[in-house]
Amino acid sequence: MPSGARLSALAGFASGISFLVALALLGDLLGAFGDPDHVFVEHFADTGNRAPTLVGSVLLILGGLLFLPFATRLSGRLFDSDSPAANTVRSLGAVAVALVCVAASLLMTVDLSRFYADIFDEELQPIAGDNVSIAPQIGYIVLLLAAAYIFAAIVGTISVARLASAGMGDIGGWLGVIVACLSLLSPMVMPFVLLPLWVIAWSVALWRTPAPGTMS
Repeated sequence: MPSGARLSALAGFASGISFLVALALLGDLLGAFGDPDHVFVEHFADTGNRAPTLVGSVLLILGGLLFLPFATRLSGRLFDSDSPAANTVRSLGAVAVALVCVAASLLMTVDLSRFYADIFDEELQPIAGDNVSIAPQIGYIVLLLAAAYIFAAIVGTISVARLASAGMGDIGGWLGVIVACLSLLSPMVMPFVLLPLWVIAWSVALWRTPAPGTMS
């Protein structure tokens, strides 16, 4: 049976992949932030966009939920589990996951409501204006500004604490600092990809060094 470290590594790897696939499926919707209302009207009027939006939103939630045990285990492995850095990561991680769930819920609101309307043969409301543009735009802000900045703080906390404990020559620590800084540009969408890539990289490290005290 896999050790706790390897289970956390699997959770981190699944989290990173879920985030990447979710971003790919939600790309058009996330990239429409600030666009005229008719862009959202056309997006949601096309039923071909429904499945990618719903699946992408669910994967976004899954990625967030799996991130928490990964980050908690990683911080506990790199530092003392009761250290300020580990406690900060746990607290920020819980907030980040909550924000991701809120963002995903907002992004899927229109398609999910119409999906249920189709199932129960209910009368659909016309797709127009603010009815379909406000929820996804708020979801965009919650995910790529609020949640992304907290994720950046988590990566920065782990990386700075790593540099303090392992020495200023630690490459992984400096790469984390760079990722944290670039993640502040997440409202541009693409920089947010760095977060799941960072998670996947550390997941591989956790998997390859399951025994305590062997990470370098």
